[in-house]
Amino acid sequence: MEKEIIPLARILFEYSPPVVASAIETHGLWGWDRYGRWGEFKPNSASCNDALDAVAQVNYSIVKARRQDPPSSWHEVITGNTITPLHHLGWLKGQQPNFKKFEKELAKTPAFKPLENYNLRPETELGVIGALVDVVTNKTSTVDGYSHIPQSKIISKVVALYGDLPGVSKSNLERVFKIAREHIENYGIVHPEVKK
Repeated sequence: MEKEIIPLARILFEYSPPVVASAIETHGLWGWDRYGRWGEFKPNSASCNDALDAVAQVNYSIVKARRQDPPSSWHEVITGNTITPLHHLGWLKGQQPNFKKFEKELAKTPAFKPLENYNLRPETELGVIGALVDVVTNKTSTVDGYSHIPQSKIISKVVALYGDLPGVSKSNLERVFKIAREHIENYGIVHPEVKK
């Protein structure tokens, strides 16, 4: 009777990468190694290490997908055209590890929280920059008693304070401000009284 495995690719749609990685490190795996040889692989074997690397890629794909605006799908790393250890390694049907136990154990530890990456859509970035430039440079409005500031002075001050940062230069700021203003002008909400 042929043995059937439940591949990691299928399991990762139900359980998180940290849970699956913990199960691999504890129980090892069944399946075919990178050379196509069937067997049972102990936790520190080359095949288990290959699987752990593939599970790590899924984890990073999930984190990256969640940081997109709007969030994107991470499934391509599993369902794409490539064959990885996720597709030919797993556990024998009916002999899977107790994933719930690993979930419970991992729930007691701090959750992984990546640094925030405000990966905004270009339209969002342009809208924010354009609106800020418009509010600060608009001669007809004041913000908490502060009146308008000419755009040229804003650029000079930003370059003086932050000119050592990559991309912060007079020409870049002029270009970005121009593009951002044009972006919000397309929505018809730029105030006409802006001194450059």
